[in-house]
Amino acid sequence: ARLVVFFGGLLQGLGLVAASQAQSLPVFLAVYGTAAGLAAGAVYVPLTAATASWFTRHRSLAVSLVSAGLALGTTLVAPLARWLIVVHDWRFAMLALGFIAWAVILPAALLLRAAPAADGRPAASPSATGVAKGEMTVGQALKTPVFWILSLAKASHWRSSRDGSRDD
Repeated sequence: ARLVVFFGGLLQGLGLVAASQAQSLPVFLAVYGTAAGLAAGAVYVPLTAATASWFTRHRSLAVSLVSAGLALGTTLVAPLARWLIVVHDWRFAMLALGFIAWAVILPAALLLRAAPAADGRPAASPSATGVAKGEMTVGQALKTPVFWILSLAKASHWRSSRDGSRDD
């Protein structure tokens, strides 16, 4: 989970920084939409799975707190983004948010740890392929339909939650 979240954070920051340099709306939408969708899936899903692996009792509470925390983070960033756009401009706002994403997500990803095994044995033993049982490499995860379905669902949710939210 640590590696996936770390690369998701890198991608989120890169998407924001690259979008700040876009010279046209289609380029902006393609760069930011792709990066944000993939990064959201690369952060939300592993954090939820990692949390679920740490808890047996009150697992649903722990997972719901992770989900609520991510939603709260999104809610808190919106006024900051609006303020940056009003005071500076959208390019500066995207650039600043990219650096903030890197400053928050990358160090936080390094804090993730695998859950200890309940019976005292190591959480997973490497299989013949060198990958721990139950874990995937980033490349393997990208090849699964579940990853793409969850990424599409998150991107659709992100897009639908912003429809009709303009104040002007």
